[in-house]
Amino acid sequence: MPTVAVGADSFLIDGSATRVISGAIHYWRVHPDQWESRVAWAKHLGLNTVETYVPWHLHEPVRGQRRFEGALDLVRFLEVVHRAGLYAIVRPGPYICAETDLGGLPAWLLAGEEVRLRSTDSGFLAPVEEWFDALVPVLAPLQLPRGGPVILVQIENELGAHLSLADEELRADGPDYLDWLARSLVARGVEVPLVTSDQPLGDMLRLGGHPSALRTVNFGEQAKAGLAALRAIQPDGPLMVMELWDGWYSFWKGSHQSRPAHTMATELDDVLAAGASVNLYMFHGGTNFGFTNGANHDGPRHDGEYRAIVTSYDYDAPLSEDGRPTDKFWAFREVIERYAEVPAADAAPPLPPRMDPATIVCAAGARLTEQLPGQASLASLPVRFEGFVHPYGLLAFVTQLDEPGEHMVALEGLRDRAILLVDDEEAAVLERDAPEQVVTVSSRRARAQLTVILENLGRVNYGPLLRDHKGLAGLVIDGREIQHVSAWSVPLDELAASVKAQDEGVSGEPAGPRWYSGVLDVEHPGDTFVAVEAGTKGAIWVNGFNLGRYWSRGPQRRLFAPGPLLKPGANSVVVLELHAPADTSSFTVSFADAPDLG
Repeated sequence: MPTVAVGADSFLIDGSATRVISGAIHYWRVHPDQWESRVAWAKHLGLNTVETYVPWHLHEPVRGQRRFEGALDLVRFLEVVHRAGLYAIVRPGPYICAETDLGGLPAWLLAGEEVRLRSTDSGFLAPVEEWFDALVPVLAPLQLPRGGPVILVQIENELGAHLSLADEELRADGPDYLDWLARSLVARGVEVPLVTSDQPLGDMLRLGGHPSALRTVNFGEQAKAGLAALRAIQPDGPLMVMELWDGWYSFWKGSHQSRPAHTMATELDDVLAAGASVNLYMFHGGTNFGFTNGANHDGPRHDGEYRAIVTSYDYDAPLSEDGRPTDKFWAFREVIERYAEVPAADAAPPLPPRMDPATIVCAAGARLTEQLPGQASLASLPVRFEGFVHPYGLLAFVTQLDEPGEHMVALEGLRDRAILLVDDEEAAVLERDAPEQVVTVSSRRARAQLTVILENLGRVNYGPLLRDHKGLAGLVIDGREIQHVSAWSVPLDELAASVKAQDEGVSGEPAGPRWYSGVLDVEHPGDTFVAVEAGTKGAIWVNGFNLGRYWSRGPQRRLFAPGPLLKPGANSVVVLELHAPADTSSFTVSFADAPDLG
């Protein structure tokens, strides 16, 4: 039976000292038909291991309803890794950060009574226990001692950073919480070594460690200092960098983030020269498809700056978003071959095909407000996404303006963005960080309908403000506090599937959220990059698959569409443009053969 253990200064696989040279690939951020290509390129770099997080929020979007199929088929992904002759590291959380919504915790944890996340609060541990009951039996047979590829399992993720910013009660709870997680994983069948990972800052490495687990360290620069900090707190055991941040992620309204190839190659060389194991974070970033992106929040209070992460998770990684080696790939390969065997240069895997550039016209369909499904719910304010069946994307609610004329509308506790429509025409837009949350709107008649389209731009995934409820705390019209509204949870995927172009133009139609649809004829399917040429903000579906958000404020200008989504012949393209101008009967949508990340 194969064995894996933690030795005095190295990992021991079947008793032999083994250096782990790993790279992160998040299976849910990659089309499953492209997993083999991504893993093959990992092997060509000289990696012997692939690492992944497990996103609880995607596997269990509704409590008790779990999914392990399609892009969430963890078993299939790990089998791809195994067939390639590579090992695997799995980080099941329950909190993972990963720049994904709520750090991978399900949104439904924020519904109902307040629960202290990442603690021994029974309201948190009970659903974690249920999740581990479902997950670990799936994962356990894939461990190395049972003939699978998994050699390490991580407990939680950067808990030391969380505790270093927490109150005294939560900090004192940290050891018990980690102990509960370690015992829970082992009791359910995890038998490979456990690890923790933290940054080498302040008390983080100390606070985030557990006696049963090997500490590992995360950083993007000053490798020698980071490894020295790890060795100072853990005198024995192999040195390992669980996250060597070789790139970074970008925010809407910001600039594209990157880290130079030569700089990161030097950091990698310093890690390997020290005899340490390493995991490149990321080897291949992938995409925040749909509405899965997270957000950061600067400052200890909600009046700090909120920054939503873009759709692309390219991360400036060695393998690009569409699975092609970058300059960083080849620079890293030169470093790795000084310390380990790498495949022959002429044995590179084939590049994924790209589709030829194309342009189509998407014709106008229904306004979003015409499609709000079924009977509205009578909701009391505050209105929160977490109380509805669709806790991501959009939430709509309606009230009335009693008299014609101008009205002062105040939004309290807006999370994150609101489009105000008066009788279905766009009247104002507000965002959570705007200095003033008061606008003036006009109505031409008595009892005009005021519709508020709320957008969840992504829950905070890191830091003390992790409890990032989405929705609206209060609504005040002309000094009168509104108590109740008619509310709809908007099933965007379902609505996108039913969109049809109108037979006639949209003369006289008001500005505001509107659907558009078109057909892309494809001769040779392949990867492509999609842009709504005159679009302001919205989302794009190709053959029913939500590629994610676009936003004219950038930096990202095109969305990645994986080739396996397309088929020879006719392909459906649907756009939800949230700020369609009045009387706009069509949008031009382009398909390019290169990304534009800004």
